[in-house]
Amino acid sequence: MNYVIYSPFPDDSFRDDMLWYAQAKLKRGDGKAKQYWVRYHNPEQKGALLGLGTDIRLYVMGHGDLGDKTQLVSGTDHWDKPPVTLASGLKYSRCMLKAYYRYFYTPDALVDVLHWDGLQKYALEVRLFACIAAKDPDSFAYQFAREMAKNGHYPGTRVYGYAGDLHFDRGRKLTNEYGKQDIFSAKKLMVEVTGGATKNPMTAEEPVADGFDDILSMLAGLKT
Repeated sequence: MNYVIYSPFPDDSFRDDMLWYAQAKLKRGDGKAKQYWVRYHNPEQKGALLGLGTDIRLYVMGHGDLGDKTQLVSGTDHWDKPPVTLASGLKYSRCMLKAYYRYFYTPDALVDVLHWDGLQKYALEVRLFACIAAKDPDSFAYQFAREMAKNGHYPGTRVYGYAGDLHFDRGRKLTNEYGKQDIFSAKKLMVEVTGGATKNPMTAEEPVADGFDDILSMLAGLKT
């Protein structure tokens, strides 16, 4: 299986977080090392996800707890209005948060950018690494799962979202060293959503943290 972490936004969202984690996790020596591909959407050049095959677990970065719950929001602030018409011809949207702007995707627009970047039709698994993206059936993950299956776009792809908050840099904030704390609250749900229906929920009593341990171990052998 190819493990891939991917930022779908047309700016530098989440790149520093990934690299900071990489510097620490490259030192991991507990036998849980995995090689991960890191990919970024580039509006001037399509195909960021080409060549990765169908046996893939794709982590899509974003914020699910900012603004409308049906939006996946970027991580970079723009003090001036960022452009919504770029070379790719894709549909980019922006929202205003406090005094700055960020990009966001609606579920259908995220499907479009995945297709544009070359995600294969029968890709195995997509996980939305975003807070509360699967909080309820009206949330982003559920709508995104329906869009993935719609019109045969990605008919067999499993979509996962998280019902609670994720903490990508908790360890760095608490101990100034990555990996010392869980990156998310293990009491929150990770659910598989297929066509908008919840399937195989993982409860807090089951090993949610272990089920997501590959995000922690990915940086033991990062590929860019």
